[in-house]
Amino acid sequence: MKKTIQINIGGRQFNIDEDAYHMIRNYIEALRAHFTAEGESANEIIEDIEIRIAELFQEKITPVSQAITVSDVREIITLMGQAGDIDIGQPPQEDYAEYDRRDHRRLFRDPDNYNIGGVASGLAAYFNVDPIWMRVAFILLLFVNGLGLLLYIVLWIAVPKARTTAERLQMQGMPVNLSSIKSSFRNEYRNTRSSIKRSGGDEALRVIGNIFLVFLKVFAIFIGLIFFITGSVLLFALLLLLFGQFSFFGHFNIWNGWDLPNFTGVLSGSPYYHVLIICLMIIVLIPLIVITYEGIKFIFNIKARHRILRALTLTVWFLALFLFISLAVAELSNFAVEASNNTDSAIGRKPVLYVNINDNSEKRRIANYHVFDYTFKYSKDDERLYMEPELNMVHTQNEGPSLSVTNRARIRPGDPDENFSNINYHWEVGDSAVTLDKYFNIRNEDFWIFPEVEIDLYIPNGQVIVLSEEACEMLDSYYRHRYCYDSSFVGRPVVMTPDGLTSQGISTFGTN
Repeated sequence: MKKTIQINIGGRQFNIDEDAYHMIRNYIEALRAHFTAEGESANEIIEDIEIRIAELFQEKITPVSQAITVSDVREIITLMGQAGDIDIGQPPQEDYAEYDRRDHRRLFRDPDNYNIGGVASGLAAYFNVDPIWMRVAFILLLFVNGLGLLLYIVLWIAVPKARTTAERLQMQGMPVNLSSIKSSFRNEYRNTRSSIKRSGGDEALRVIGNIFLVFLKVFAIFIGLIFFITGSVLLFALLLLLFGQFSFFGHFNIWNGWDLPNFTGVLSGSPYYHVLIICLMIIVLIPLIVITYEGIKFIFNIKARHRILRALTLTVWFLALFLFISLAVAELSNFAVEASNNTDSAIGRKPVLYVNINDNSEKRRIANYHVFDYTFKYSKDDERLYMEPELNMVHTQNEGPSLSVTNRARIRPGDPDENFSNINYHWEVGDSAVTLDKYFNIRNEDFWIFPEVEIDLYIPNGQVIVLSEEACEMLDSYYRHRYCYDSSFVGRPVVMTPDGLTSQGISTFGTN
């Protein structure tokens, strides 16, 4: 059993073995004594070294090992280097041991060589090119539908600024050790002295850059407000739907008093109904919550990243999406069989046959919807879906007119009669008129059978008919264009001929 001590180094708390503590303390004291000759910058150098040591300590902390050990400290001292390896009296050496800058580089915004936000110079340091080329690239991209400005704003928000000496070295792709930290401080000292002599033109450019930076910050807050308001409103509306405060289609009970709009009722015939609903809620809720939270981060300039939470959230969302699509496809595959049934009714020869339409949706609370290529109405009174049939006007050689009603649907394998019995359509044949319902209706949960009703009205040669305006509206587009484009056909007697309906010579057929 070893005694551990809690220490604060580089602004972070660590548990460290007692032997390791004495080792790292002696190391830092040796560095402090070594850098005393640097004068006022000594404390800043030691502070940056401690920040770097804290970063290396953090990498050693794992779920298994929560304390820093002697071996960890030895490895870090080897990586950083010993104080005796640096010659104070000599100028800084730039020829470090051979290294691959790709192993050390990280992307930061450059806080020293910038005009606006340090994005271009940070990218230039990362790719080891002159910053002027990056700036030219952003300017050229401005002419591609403003892509340059958008890309710059995104990188300015997403990429952190290099604040410590270690981060500046990583931005340049340099190894972070005692030599590089000391060299970086001397370079910064020279840059500071040269910046005092900066020309007035450079200062003017810096002022313009600062103004543009303020504009970008205001723009980011504006974007954050849009995200926050949009996400909050949609999230609030979804929660109201969840608890049934208002609805699209009425209400459909799910569990223990919770209800959703009957829009979800189209899935209620599935054995996976509750799983589908839960997946659907996750698919919709997570993006709304993320949009709202990102808006808050924009507004208050919150830098928290929550990488583990983000990865977990994204994984849950994709799993819910995959499961929803898989179950929906499996459910739709049950309706792969397309079938139809037919009902024929003889009408008999009439002096004049009137074709009337009964609006069976009147006096009902109706909502109109479009799903895929289907237009339908939802009745809140009987909780059924109402759809329009298609009416065809066909010439026939038979003695008298007749009516044929064909139901089509994608059905489950099994008893087709049971499936078609859910399609409800009504018509009446009177002494001189055929009255057709304007809509057929189905149960809400039978939406996925994609039902269709086709009405073929067979009219023999010489039969006089009168089409109501509503009947013209129900006609298939071909027949509607052929027979109802002329207002003289609507509500007036016309006669069926081998060439179709005509109003010519109507008096000669009126008594047949």
